[in-house]
Formats: sequence, C-alpha cells, structure tokens
Amino acid sequence: MKRASLMMFLSVAALALLGGCTQQQIEKAFPQLAGIWQASTGNDLFGNSALGRLQFLELKGASGVSGTGEVYGIHSASNILACTSLVFAAISEDVLSISSDRLLFSGGVRLAGTKLFLYDKPNDTTLVITNEAGVSETFTKVSAVPSSAACETRQFQDSFTDIPLDLSSFSNIVSDGVSLQVFGRDGFVYPVNPTTGQLGLGQDLNSSFDEVITKQGTDFWAHCGCGNVKDVQRIQVGGASVDQIDTDTDLGQQIVAFAGVYDGTQLWLAGFSRDLGVTLVLQVNSDVEPDVLVSSFQFDRSIQALTFFSGQYWALVSGLGPTLVQLDMVSGKAVRTISLPDVGGFYQGVTALNGKLYLLVDESGAKFSIYSIVP
Repeated sequence: MKRASLMMFLSVAALALLGGCTQQQIEKAFPQLAGIWQASTGNDLFGNSALGRLQFLELKGASGVSGTGEVYGIHSASNILACTSLVFAAISEDVLSISSDRLLFSGGVRLAGTKLFLYDKPNDTTLVITNEAGVSETFTKVSAVPSSAACETRQFQDSFTDIPLDLSSFSNIVSDGVSLQVFGRDGFVYPVNPTTGQLGLGQDLNSSFDEVITKQGTDFWAHCGCGNVKDVQRIQVGGASVDQIDTDTDLGQQIVAFAGVYDGTQLWLAGFSRDLGVTLVLQVNSDVEPDVLVSSFQFDRSIQALTFFSGQYWALVSGLGPTLVQLDMVSGKAVRTISLPDVGGFYQGVTALNGKLYLLVDESGAKFSIYSIVP
C-alpha cells in the first residue's frame, strides 16, 4: 500500500472508534495481541534513532487487545540498551494505536501522543506491524524477554530537591571524598552535604575554564564552554592553571571535550569529533609533559558525563530517556544499562561517593536536585 493511501486508511480507521462497539465485542472480534514478541529484523517502526535496533515488543493487558507494554531496543555498535513503556489498543481488526512519551517520532519530531499502525496476525505466534511509511516488522511470539535485552532500573537512595543555585550549563558534579561539589553560573564551586543535601558556601574558580568535568586530586579539569571546546585545563580554586591539553595539537584527536573522568592514574576525555562525526573517548596520561594519548575508541551515543566507581566507569548518555551505562574501556562497549526515571529536569552529571552514584539534575527556576543510587 502506498504511503498516502496508508495514511488515509489509518485516519479513516481511527474514526471507527465512533462506531459504538462494546468492550466485550472488541475483545471477541479482534485478534489477541498480548504477549512478548521478538522482532525478526529490527526495522525502525517508530522513527526514533534513540531506540537503536528493535528487539522485543511486550504487550500486556487482561483483554488481550489493549493495555500497557514495553519496547526494547539495542545500539549494536555500543551495546547500549534502550527501553521504554507504551500504551496500546486495537481499534479495529487491523489497526493498532500506540502511545508513548519517549518512543514516537514523525519526520524527526518527537510526538508525545499516539500513532496508528496496521497490524496482521496470521497465526497465534506471528504478528506483523506496519507504520505510516509502509515499513513493516514481523514478530514471533516468545516466552520471555531475556535479561540481556532488558534495561535495569534502580530506586533512589537519597533525593535532595529544589536546592537554590543556578548551575553552570555544562559542568559535572564531582566529589572531594567528603562532600559533593557543584558549579554555579557565577563561576563558583559549592560543596553539598551528601547526607542532608545542604548547600555550603562557594569559592571562586576565577577562571574562564569554569565548566568542570572531573577532578584530579584537589584540582579540577574544565573547559570554557565557548564553542569549539578542543582544550581542557587543569585548574585550582582561585584560577591557577596547572596543565592544559589541546586535544588537537597534543593528542592528535580533536574533540569537543564535554565529559571526562580521572580514575587515579589516567584521564579519560569524551566528546564529539567533527572530523569523524562520532563521539570519541580518549585515554590520556596527563601526568607527563607533553600529555600522551594512550588509546581511543569511537562511541555511537553522545556522553553527557563520566565517573569512576569501585573500578567501574559509568556514563550518562543520550537515549530514549535519561540513561546510565557502565562502560568497558577496553572493548569500548556498554556492559550494563540503567534506565533512569523522569524527574522533571535534565540529568547533567554523575559522580561517586560512599558506595553510591550521585546524579545531578538541573531544574527550571535556578534550582537543582541530587539523587543517589546504588548501581
């Protein structure tokens, strides 16, 4: 069916909702859709690159024709999982509606609403779904979603909300081993009590490099947040510069370095490579001069922030929603994916302290929140 004809058909089919069928009639007449369905090819039914390759569709509901569900995808190059919830309903014997705040896109624009799909169920174990562009995916019914395809979730251990400070635009949250530290738009660094969430008195960084991405000892690694950010600088409170790395001339791998972590021996920088058009992660020996590039790998999602926790590397990455992944820095792939809940703000940073990961969320109105999890 041509796209224009399919879109017209779906629009007309939606009007069938006005036909006045009872719920019992619908349940009896329509094919039973509830179940766990494995995609055969992983086609992009939803127009959303953040989903990656579609793996499973889980539809749940006592009636079998409407209810809630989950969709599961994977980014094969990085091994990052993508998971989100949905609401579905069969509105005729061959038209299916799907609603989701995160999943649906049309023409590159996110739709916080509902889209209609054609579906066909030729037998009890096969389901075919077709979108408005004529893209189809054939699913086979299976007994369960394997654990390797499902995102992990975590409950917050601590929740400190509405802390009054206008955060700097790109800074991470870091720790000095006792307190958490955040960075204001005023160029100051502020301590935060990890037990109470109390904000302490700030100290002036006094540097144009005031977008802090990680900490090394008592020093901060930061960039200027001023466009083509190929340089990072190691600074002290008060403005003294200890070291500076030009990722182009010093390392030969120019990136817009927006994330980083010092693991005790090596500095890791992550950012977008304009030359390659992908995210690069660079391992740097920053304790020698000139600074030395040890290794690097490409990554297919943007990295918002990095931290080091009990021998593990964790990153905030772009996904269907806020996503935290554990990275294997040798293979350059994710080994765990944690889907974070929507909290009404932007997840900006992550750091480790006292056996927990602390997540920094920028709120509107010059306020921020901090949440902790045990990964």
